Amino acid sequence: MCNICKLFILFIVIGLFILFFGLGLLDVWRIHHEAMRNMVLSLGSVIAMSLVAWRAMAADKANDITNKNIAIAESGQLADRFVKASEMLGSNNNLVKLAGIHTLAELGCSHFNDYAQLCSDMICSFIHHEAPYKVYSVSVDRERAVPQN
Repeated sequence: MCNICKLFILFIVIGLFILFFGLGLLDVWRIHHEAMRNMVLSLGSVIAMSLVAWRAMAADKANDITNKNIAIAESGQLADRFVKASEMLGSNNNLVKLAGIHTLAELGCSHFNDYAQLCSDMICSFIHHEAPYKVYSVSVDRERAVPQN
């Protein structure tokens, strides 16, 4: 049990003891019994509210840590998806290559800020590597490009 909880329980016990046994037995204190009881209850409520605020801050800190852990796990999953999709592009099977392209496109669209440029670069380099290479020259009139053999 934490020290704050022990202190809170101690204040509650002392307050209850004073409320029921302490001040009511003495004639001098009998007049101030209700005022002292109210003061002890007010002090107890202040302590209780302090503990509630402390507990809320502790819960908020735990929530922040949980959210950071979730973000780290999601980031790792996205990186794994990117790596697996990139590996699919190197397959000999055309359907697996197509699935890799679709996976990269979906990843780039769904997580635009983080993966859009990376996925588009990967797809472009795949197309550049896999496409048949033709050299084009520009004609003198520059109206159309003519392939060279």
